[in-house]
Amino acid sequence: MPAGARVVITFDCDALDPPAMPAVMAPTPGGLTYAQAIALITGVAERASIAGFDLIEFVPSRDPDGSAATTAASLVSHVIGTLAARHTP
Repeated sequence: MPAGARVVITFDCDALDPPAMPAVMAPTPGGLTYAQAIALITGVAERASIAGFDLIEFVPSRDPDGSAATTAASLVSHVIGTLAARHTP
């Protein structure tokens, strides 16, 4: 990715390991940890300009205790915080 590029990140919840994100159609062991996902997003933001972000494949009906929704919201909050920090004078 060229430095300074404008990028859109589409984050697929299936990429996360099931303990971090059980609310997907086909949970598969061996995915990213929450910390690894945050590190990837942060790494992109350090090199490029995030022009857009979306989070896909979250299945609320597979999240009876709301823990996956909390994880998804935390990822989105991290992106918003990252964007705000870049645009703060």
